[in-house]
Amino acid sequence: MIIKEKELVIASERDSQIFYDAITNPTKPSDSLKRALADYETFVANSNQNND
Repeated sequence: MIIKEKELVIASERDSQIFYDAITNPTKPSDSLKRALADYETFVANSNQNND
């Protein structure tokens, strides 16, 4: 049980570091992510027009 708890703490510390690094030094969005955002924005704009 002690080993399992230690593994959880280590994983938690590692996860915290990965999260911190991602927040403080984000990567630039990929082209596919940019396209997905554009598609989403179009979808939302069209949805809002249909609700008026």
